[in-house]
Amino acid sequence: DIANRSISIYHWNWDKPVEYVTRESERCGNKKITKYFLLSVFPDGSMDYYKIEDDTSELYQRYESVFTNYKSSVFEPELLISTQDYQALISDSKMMVLPDLKELDFRLNAYRKDKEISKSKLTRLLKSFVETNEEYREEIERILKNLNKNTYQYQEVVRKASKAGNPPLINLATSLGRKFVKHCRDTSRVVFNPCLKSDVVKVFQHIYTLKDEEDSKKLYYYVGKKEPMKFTLVNACHIRRITVLEGALDDDFKKFIFDQLSVNFIRNNDYTVVPFLRKYIEEFKKLNSQ
Repeated sequence: DIANRSISIYHWNWDKPVEYVTRESERCGNKKITKYFLLSVFPDGSMDYYKIEDDTSELYQRYESVFTNYKSSVFEPELLISTQDYQALISDSKMMVLPDLKELDFRLNAYRKDKEISKSKLTRLLKSFVETNEEYREEIERILKNLNKNTYQYQEVVRKASKAGNPPLINLATSLGRKFVKHCRDTSRVVFNPCLKSDVVKVFQHIYTLKDEEDSKKLYYYVGKKEPMKFTLVNACHIRRITVLEGALDDDFKKFIFDQLSVNFIRNNDYTVVPFLRKYIEEFKKLNSQ
């Protein structure tokens, strides 16, 4: 794509030229030098690349105004997208999406693997669970039939089965295990297992948008993971802001932007945090610096 200056592995379907602009600043002695990098993409998928470093030019001043005016202690402009009737600025932020910390604190404090539950209470939980999960009735009835102790440690009830030691009553690695843990936590505040990864990952999958109720020209989004099993809590997602400078963030333009976050050839089939054309700008920069 870069060598031929043409997009070949992505179906480009915007019928007007589009410009993508990024900024790069570095200090040279006491002076800060700022450059702008522009990638133009045409309706046929062909591309042109430019570096703009003459700070007296009208084009430089135009970009400088946008990137400077929308920079704040929270937001850092990343990518300016311009096409006929539309212009939008994507900014990174210092805000991140995290799981509910109160819920997290509750689960961690409520769970101890050696904590005990009585046979009668466990029986009630199993019976109430099967009332809304009929597909597990046969398994639950088998478990109820085999309850032969007055009390059970939490780790004896639900955990991931291992080769060492006796197996639990319910294997946490199964859908039954995960659903039963959630049922007990939601209905009785009994935490057999925090299940942090399997629950929290739902918050971080896919691309989520958050409306600005006070300003229709702004939209916030964060980008999760396509593969939940690769997720870890340290990978909290940055919230990014789209600010509409010209036109409106209608469905067509919004789809045009977000489709470019879900390509499968930039980050090993995962989402990109900004439209993938920024990666092309970086590739052009490397090519022109050689």
